[in-house]
Amino acid sequence: MGYSAGKYAYGICDKTGFRYPIKELVFEMRNGVRTGLKVGYDVVDPDHPQNFLGKFKVDDSQSLLDARPDRIEPATERLLNKDSLATGASGGGTTVITITEVNHGRSTSDTIRLRNVVGFDGISTAVFQSASGYAITKVNNDTYTITVSATATAGNQSGGGQFVTVGPVTLEAWLSFTFAQLKTAIQDYTDNSETTFVNHLSDFIKASEERIFKNVDLELFRKNASSTLSSADKFLSVPSDYLSSFSLQITQSGSERHLLQKDVNFLQEAFVASASTGVPRYYARFDVNNFIVAPTPNSNYSVELHYYYRPTSITAGAESGTTWLSTNAPFALLYGSLVESYTFMKGEQDMIQQYEKRFMDQLVRLKDLAEARENSDAYSDGLPRMQRT
Repeated sequence: MGYSAGKYAYGICDKTGFRYPIKELVFEMRNGVRTGLKVGYDVVDPDHPQNFLGKFKVDDSQSLLDARPDRIEPATERLLNKDSLATGASGGGTTVITITEVNHGRSTSDTIRLRNVVGFDGISTAVFQSASGYAITKVNNDTYTITVSATATAGNQSGGGQFVTVGPVTLEAWLSFTFAQLKTAIQDYTDNSETTFVNHLSDFIKASEERIFKNVDLELFRKNASSTLSSADKFLSVPSDYLSSFSLQITQSGSERHLLQKDVNFLQEAFVASASTGVPRYYARFDVNNFIVAPTPNSNYSVELHYYYRPTSITAGAESGTTWLSTNAPFALLYGSLVESYTFMKGEQDMIQQYEKRFMDQLVRLKDLAEARENSDAYSDGLPRMQRT
């Protein structure tokens, strides 16, 4: 004989004494065994996990694989917009300077130090860049004022230049590396002092420098080189420290003429015949060692190349030596070196990606210091193109 489905049946909860539809009564469990009590679904006490201690294998790892200690990243400078400093009311005599730093996040009485300031309105660079810094008075979220030790001549003037940075007073005291300090930092970050690794530290640093200089054109790494274009010779030697061109000009009858930089394919297509001679108007990188000009020179011309060059590596100097990068962009140099280091070590991808991101962030800061130059000529950016070497 079968049992009724109990569709319309009711039962009494053994815990509360309330009536429930019989399908809403459940058995209580202890240690995985029924207690015999049948109670309402909303008042049932679930079997507690502590009752099962020791009955199941639990692998609860307590330590992290290849853990790294927490570290506090040092404070850094911020690059201000061009001419973000302004003297007070017109008429002169003011010592108050208003500084515009968008979303500065600073508070009144914070101390800041300015660097790379071009003096203006009668106030010298040395005064602006006081080694002890200045306490600020917050005006709003984008501006604050400081009081300097000199008075403005005219007042109501903006200046400072395009490379002004603001940061902590002690920045320069420890945010820089000598060659020896940089090598030590790489070993500390990677926790690796194995002989083969140490022997390659210079290679990691040079690779980092190369990436920086090939990605950022810094004005201070420009220089001129003079040469001669010979008649009927359309090739011009590339300097050994060349990275990229800024301008190329020839002297014709005492007057200077700038050549337009094009893709090498344009020159070869537009001036197919080698007999196409005349005053050169265009130039391009032909190969690692040569530029090519077009048309082919019809006479001898004096040439001046203004170009970005590859500075001497910090690895070429003494252990106590520094370079512009190690002093002004130390973390770009460090993070780039760490990317190379972890790649050499076949390290974890998340570590490589982390330092790659930090490296790219530092490159953005450096690019803010570089001259922004765009050439909208399609031939200048045509494909294929020669990579920098």
